[in-house]
Amino acid sequence: LVHVHDWLSPVSANACTTTEGAIATSMETLHNMIYRGKVPDRPGTSMLATSLSIFRYIVTKTSRHSWSTSPNNPLWFNPTLQELYSLPDTKRWYSKGVKYLCHLYNAQGFKTFHQMSLDFDLPRSYLFHYYQLRHAIRAQFGSLKDPTNLPPLERLLRQPDPNKLVSIYYAALTTDFNPRFSRAQEKWASMDISLTEEDWTEFSDTYKTMVISSGDRVIQVKFFHHSHLTPARLYKMGLKPSAECFHGCGGEADFMHCFWTCPLVQDFWVEVGSFISSALGLPNIIHPKNGLLGIFGDLQISSQAKRLLRILYFY
Repeated sequence: LVHVHDWLSPVSANACTTTEGAIATSMETLHNMIYRGKVPDRPGTSMLATSLSIFRYIVTKTSRHSWSTSPNNPLWFNPTLQELYSLPDTKRWYSKGVKYLCHLYNAQGFKTFHQMSLDFDLPRSYLFHYYQLRHAIRAQFGSLKDPTNLPPLERLLRQPDPNKLVSIYYAALTTDFNPRFSRAQEKWASMDISLTEEDWTEFSDTYKTMVISSGDRVIQVKFFHHSHLTPARLYKMGLKPSAECFHGCGGEADFMHCFWTCPLVQDFWVEVGSFISSALGLPNIIHPKNGLLGIFGDLQISSQAKRLLRILYFY
C-alpha cells in the first residue's frame, strides 16, 4: 500500500517512483494502471505487475466499493468501463483533457454539451461525439446520475504523505473499511425501507444471539431479497410473460410487493401484528423493518419484549 500511495501521490524526490513512472511511460500511466488493473505491455514492467497484483488482491479482500465508480477512474482504454472501451475516436476526448470519470459530472448529473464546451473548450463538431459518450455512460451505469463514489481505501491512500505510513495501513487492513452488511443496507434502501444507522447497528450487534437460528436470519437479510424468484425477476429473465403479482392484484411483483406491499400480504401482516398485540400485550407494529428484519430498537419496551418480538416476527 505504501508503494501504491507513492503512485497516487508521486514526489519528485522519490527516485524509485520516478523510475517506475519512466518504465510505465509516464507518471499518468503509473497512476491509471491502479484503476485499469493492468500494466503496459512493455519490457521491464514485471515488478510493476507484481505490486499491482498484490494491490488488487488487497482491494478484493478489504473493499466492497467498486473502484470502477471512483471519480479518478480513467475513461479510456479501461477494462472496467466496457461501454466506453469500444467508443471510436477516444483520442479526441483525451486531447481536450477529458480523462477521468469526474470530468463528466457536476451537481446535476451528466454534464450538458454546453457545460462540457465551457469546461474543455469543445468545438461544435464534438456534438455528435458527445451524444455517443452520453449513450455509452447510460449503458455503463444505467442512468445519467452521478455514480462516482470514492472508495474508503482510495481515500486513505490519497491522504497527504503522513508519518508512519506502514502503521496506518496495517491498522486499516486489520479493521473493516465498511460497516457490516453494507451491501445489504444499500439493497434494502433501494426498496424504500428507511433504516437508520442505529437500526443496522442493532442488527449487526445482536443477530447472532437474538433468535434460535441466527444463520437463517443472516440469509434473510443478506441474500433473500435478491435470490427469491419473484414474478418480476422471472419476467426480466424471460421466463414469465409478465411481472404481475400471482395473487391477481395487478401490481408488479418484485420482492417488496410479494413479501409486504401486496394487499393480500398486508392482510396477513395485519393479522399477525394484531394477534401478537392482543395475546401478549405488546405493541402492534406493522412495518417491513420489523416484520422482515426484526429491528425493534426504537420501541420503548424492555429488552426481553424486543427479543420476543424478534422471534415471533421472524418465525
